[in-house]
Amino acid sequence: MKLGWLIGTLLVLTAVVTICFVNATNNSIHIELTDSTGEPITTLLPNSKVFVNIWTFDENGEIVNLQSEELKAGFLSPSNTVTLSYNTIQKVKEFAKKRGSLTAFIGVDVAILDKKGKLWTFPPTSFEIPLEEKKNWFNIFDKPKTVKLRMSKAKVTNLSEIFSGEGDSHPKDFYNSLRYEWRTVKDISLGYTDIPVLIIKNNGCADVCGSIDMGYYGFGPRLSVAFGYGISDSTKFDPNKVRIIVLDRTKTDYYKAGDSVKVDRDHLWGCIYVKAKPHYIFRKEFLCYRRNQCFETGNEEHLVKIDDFKIDHITGRIKVIKSRAKLEKPSFGIPSSDYATFTNNLKLNRGDVAYLEDFLSEIYPNIVEYRLGIGIPVGASIKFFRGCEVPCWLDAITVSIDCLGLIENDGPHPVYVHGMKSKYEVEVKVTGWNRTQIPLGFYVEILPCQ
Repeated sequence: MKLGWLIGTLLVLTAVVTICFVNATNNSIHIELTDSTGEPITTLLPNSKVFVNIWTFDENGEIVNLQSEELKAGFLSPSNTVTLSYNTIQKVKEFAKKRGSLTAFIGVDVAILDKKGKLWTFPPTSFEIPLEEKKNWFNIFDKPKTVKLRMSKAKVTNLSEIFSGEGDSHPKDFYNSLRYEWRTVKDISLGYTDIPVLIIKNNGCADVCGSIDMGYYGFGPRLSVAFGYGISDSTKFDPNKVRIIVLDRTKTDYYKAGDSVKVDRDHLWGCIYVKAKPHYIFRKEFLCYRRNQCFETGNEEHLVKIDDFKIDHITGRIKVIKSRAKLEKPSFGIPSSDYATFTNNLKLNRGDVAYLEDFLSEIYPNIVEYRLGIGIPVGASIKFFRGCEVPCWLDAITVSIDCLGLIENDGPHPVYVHGMKSKYEVEVKVTGWNRTQIPLGFYVEILPCQ
């Protein structure tokens, strides 16, 4: 009896080790889906179906759907785990290499269909994987990538509203044959465009100088996603309907940019620009059944990002981004009072300097270990060039990048200075998820002299 038990135990252990070893040598990646407390996602709603969509960006910055799955319980495949195969991972890495990235981006969309016919759709999330592969047997001990989802953040849609009675006509066949998809319905990529990273409006009675030192040493600009139900047709930005999520950024080469501009009392405007490629992608969520019968759920994702910067020259390892300064009002990039408000006033006597950090300290009082930098007006640039092809509120969506900057009063009189920050909050991952405002570019007004 004991011998039989021992043999059985050894067989099970051998099978487990063999499967782990195969996974290790194939360099597969396991994505574990839980709620915020670590509970498996499939246990949150009894008898539910969990849909998962995995995606990435190709060499042109367009979205590629990698795989879609419905999670099921199993002995060797946990019900809350999705496995990316070796071939899928290699495909993702090839895209990243062609984009010049040093890490590969993987996006994750999740929705739960409960037994009452309600679809719980979560905002997108993401993570990065290195391009260099580990090649040792101890890969079997690698921990899975954990993606934590919050039920309180899910958009809930009734199935009956989506399918208009189809489920009542074919209840069993309908429910069991459902498929889940996210589709790109609009993809707008601009060529190299001048985007303002510093805007000065000088209403004062003194000359002022502004400078920018923008760079990312190993990490690129972040990805902003506007998520919500039926938000395309909104006439203005509504933070109660539109949620802004800032996703992980891709690791890249070493970049920097910078310039300075002097706005004297004879000029009202001064700007510093960088040349970049803005990109906008509009996606819709679908539920499908049988072969080609698909219906929109109403949930949408609007992605705004920068695909590339124009390089002026290379100094050692650092790629210097093309930038310029001009005494002009920018065609776009000035925050609207619909979604922006001013920071507190700072007094500058002659010779005094206000640093960008002086404005950020007011905007980020509760997240001392994390900075979003500034939000450069990528959404506004796309809206300016493509107009009604994008939502009316897209100019409120910025792309965050690390930046240093300052404003100096050259006199002869004292001035008061204030900047702009968003009225709404973005969601960003620190240790957990945090909500914070973001500075809308480095937009500064010099107030009229008293």
